[in-house]
Amino acid sequence: YEMPTITASLEAADVVKVNEEELRHLVDWFVDPGKRDAAWGSESLRSATLQLMAQFGLLRLVVTRGADGASCFDPEGPGLSEPAGPPPPRWGPTPARLHAPAASDSNAPRRR
Repeated sequence: YEMPTITASLEAADVVKVNEEELRHLVDWFVDPGKRDAAWGSESLRSATLQLMAQFGLLRLVVTRGADGASCFDPEGPGLSEPAGPPPPRWGPTPARLHAPAASDSNAPRRR
């Protein structure tokens, strides 16, 4: 990561989506290194997240947490957390016509 690029991106953004590890880096760099390792859901990490949002004028900050779901922070409220949902339904195998034909396939369309 390069600090000037991250700073410029945050300054230009209204809504930011990061994963939990990226949020912890941002808290470390821009707010308070001591809060980087705060427990998820703690008031310490929540206040650091809101401070980060205020510093850059962010309207929303979405944090994805893999199998633990995602959280959406709003400067006015406590934030919304959603557990991870079930995996998407399986639609079956990809239709054969979408697969690249094998070089030995005599019925394969020829490129011009």
